Order: sequence, then C-alpha cells, then structure tokens
Amino acid sequence: MDTIQNNRKSSKVITLALSLGFIIVFIISLVLASVPVMMLPGGIPSLYYGIWGTAGGFLTAALFLRLKKEKLASIGLVWERLTIFRFIIGMGIGCILFFFVIGFVMILGGGFFKPVQTINYRELLLGLLPVLPLALMEEIGFRSYPLVKLEREYGIWTAQVIIAVAFAFYHMLNGWGIAVSFYGPFVWSFVFVLAAIRSKGIAVPTGIHFSLNIMQNLAGMKNNGNPLFTIAYKNEVNQYVGISVHLLVLFLACIATQIYVKKRKRMGEI
Repeated sequence: MDTIQNNRKSSKVITLALSLGFIIVFIISLVLASVPVMMLPGGIPSLYYGIWGTAGGFLTAALFLRLKKEKLASIGLVWERLTIFRFIIGMGIGCILFFFVIGFVMILGGGFFKPVQTINYRELLLGLLPVLPLALMEEIGFRSYPLVKLEREYGIWTAQVIIAVAFAFYHMLNGWGIAVSFYGPFVWSFVFVLAAIRSKGIAVPTGIHFSLNIMQNLAGMKNNGNPLFTIAYKNEVNQYVGISVHLLVLFLACIATQIYVKKRKRMGEI
C-alpha cells in the first residue's frame, strides 16, 4: 500500500515538474526568437515572433512527448476535420464574451461606440496580422502539454489554478504589472482552460483568444494606434469597474467549470 502511495506521489511530482519545465522551455524559446525578429521594421516583428513562437511551441511539445514516446495527437495537438469549425465556434464565444465585458462597463459609464474618422487600413492590417499566431503560440504553450498532463494527474481544478498562475507570471515577464496580470490573463486562463478541456484540444480556446484580441485591437484597447472604432464614456469609469467585471468573468468561469466537473462525475469519467 505504501509503495502504491509513494508511486502516486512520485508521479504527481514528476508531472508537475515536466509541466512547469515545458512552460519554462517554451518561454526560453520565445526569448531566443525575440532577439532576431525585433530588428525587423514596422509591425512585422510581432508577426514573426508569433510564427516562431508557434513553431517553438510545437517543437517543445514534440521534445517533451518523446520522453514517453507519445505523439502530438495524445495531447490534442493535431489537425482534425473539425478544427476549423471549432476555431470558428471559439471566435463566436470570444465575441460574445468581449461584448459582455464591454457592455457591462459601458452601462456603468454611459459608454457609446465612436467611429474613427481617419483609418490607416494598412497599419490596421499590420496590427491584426500577428494576432492569430500570437494567440496560437500561447495556447500551445499553456493549454496543450501542461494542461493535459496536469488535468490527468491532479484534476481540473488544480490544473486550472496552476495554469492560470503560470499564465499570469508569463505576462509579468513580458512587462505587465502584477495587478493587471492577475485580473486579466489569470482570469481569462480559466475560460481558455475550460474550453480546451471540454473540446479536447486548443482550437476552441485559440478562437476565443484570437477574437478577444482582435476586438480589443479594433476598439483601440491594445495601443496599436490604428483602431476601427473607439469607446467613449459620458461618466467617469475607474479601474475598479474593470476589475469587477473581470471578477464576474472569473466567477462565471468557475461555475461553468464546477458544472462540467459534476457532469463528468455523473458520467463516471472522473
């Protein structure tokens, strides 16, 4: 009995070490990729950074899977017939979530959409091109190998928390503040993780991630300087409004996660 318990503990420790090791190696690959691409002009660096980051994510996954002679398909990192459909579903969910958050803030602040008079479509396009590869590389880095391994060994809730904390710290390494990293990426990670687990892959969370970032770019919320429209407010909107709506998103994501856990228990899957 003691041997079984010791093996179980050892398995948990190894899984945690490999999952965190995967994220560390992935981040190192991003650092190495950032050196040459940052010398490129205009909006091209972000595009190349996303492409090389995505390639680095796939390479990191392949290297870690080789340790147990597993394939990319074992963690859902493979192209399937429904991949595009799942991605589109994710985009729809992302748009709904974006307007839910923005609508909440707009109601409190008396906000309204304000079209931009002069739009530089070339710069706007350059700002949008990197969005997909950047979203994809982060989903590979956090919601592929690490998530699958942690969820199998520790369960959904523990995997949710570990991945969310790692995602927040990753953004802090990218220069984000502590508060913003935890009421932004930390919260949204719960949405991405649930989407990845339910759909058994990263197509849906990538679609959500992609559409959220696209909409923020179009609304001038990503500081790309070339929005399609902006949001003006009649009343003052302070940071606590944004924090409150993100806490609401976290609350709803946690409820959805618990409902999914109970459903799987009833079906005898966990």
